[in-house]
Amino acid sequence: TVAIITLNHTIEEINYRGAEVLGKSQEEIAGQKVIDLLPETEKADSRAKFEQLISGEQVPIYERILQNVDGTEYRIEINFAPVYDEQNQIQELLSISRDISYRKLAEERRIQLQVAQQQHTMLNRFITNATHDLMTPLTIIKTHLYILGKVKEESKRQDKLLQINEQVARLQEMIEDIMLLNKLDYLTPDSLALQPVNLNHFLEGTVRKH
Repeated sequence: TVAIITLNHTIEEINYRGAEVLGKSQEEIAGQKVIDLLPETEKADSRAKFEQLISGEQVPIYERILQNVDGTEYRIEINFAPVYDEQNQIQELLSISRDISYRKLAEERRIQLQVAQQQHTMLNRFITNATHDLMTPLTIIKTHLYILGKVKEESKRQDKLLQINEQVARLQEMIEDIMLLNKLDYLTPDSLALQPVNLNHFLEGTVRKH
């Protein structure tokens, strides 16, 4: 997209491709303010960069969001070049930009794929560890139940029942932790009730539990 912009932010001319991206004809766009084609979130930064340009500062290539007539947003990479008059004063600005929406979408999908792959790896590791951790108390319970069937002395039976109850409590705690992890996977920052935590007490409690 190529456009010529006056020093008061007005689009003087724009090529066919630029008009097509904005969903208007070249005649409709000529005379419009650049700021009117931007979402509200982009306007303040656009004004600041424009002031830099007309004051003679160099502005590196940057990204901007343009809004189509139907509300569709396009991400573009934009570069401005000043046009000077015979007195070496900036007369207008030449804007050269290209639509990078597809590139951005591809980048976002690549990141999403990487996150999904990491989640899959973490899930497999978690399942492996959880399976091992769950099997340990189950094996202990199974052993004690076997011994319990053989032992006749009441005090020894009570001791085995106590150990079985301890392992059942351990299993219940582990299952609750797994359920909590599952809930955390669906939480968003807005749904979290954040509060200060004494990290020393938290770590001490964790060490005592394990």
